[in-house]
Amino acid sequence: MPEPTNDEALTAVDAEVAAPPRPHAVLRYTTLRLALFLVALALLWLVRIRDGLLLVAIALVLSGLASYVLLAAQRDAMSAQLHAARIRRSARAGARAAREDATDADEERGDG
Repeated sequence: MPEPTNDEALTAVDAEVAAPPRPHAVLRYTTLRLALFLVALALLWLVRIRDGLLLVAIALVLSGLASYVLLAAQRDAMSAQLHAARIRRSARAGARAAREDATDADEERGDG
């Protein structure tokens, strides 16, 4: 039986590990975190907190707390996307290692 080509093997590995339903979860979560920070910054500015370092520090704390509560679903989607990507990379690495081992074994049999 002929050996599968590199592209065929990687396609087979990708088919086994499905991609998450939301492909841009990291971008979405990061954008929403930044938006929450900017909203907190603007609200604190309107409350007349004008000291630069204090303004940024309080805005960071408030936006962090708000994102923990408000962005739980986006954080879970991002985590699932990153986990699926790690699984796909591991599966591809395993498939490549198996092909290399098979090639090495074929070469040893041919030389011996």
